[in-house]
Amino acid sequence: METAERTERGEHAGLAPATGTGRPGPADGGAEDSRERLGELDAQIIELVKRRALEQRRFAAARRAAGRPATELAWENAVVLRYERELRRPGVTLALTLLEMGRS
Repeated sequence: METAERTERGEHAGLAPATGTGRPGPADGGAEDSRERLGELDAQIIELVKRRALEQRRFAAARRAAGRPATELAWENAVVLRYERELRRPGVTLALTLLEMGRS
């Protein structure tokens, strides 16, 4: 079966065909357990994002205090490339978002 056909029918890797809600459901039927685990992971990710943004702001402040530019473009480019290498194209968007959050 073609990938596009499977996608249209809601058949994704590790997921059963779409349920009556129009969303794919877990193949094992443990939707509540999955939602709980996803909620826990989201909470951890949010906390890490906040910590990362704070650390980036501290880094920028230290650079400014030393008379250097707040941003280090070579370092930021390396961050973006790392995320792209690990997560492909969506990683670029994620890296840019994280870098922006660290500037605000």
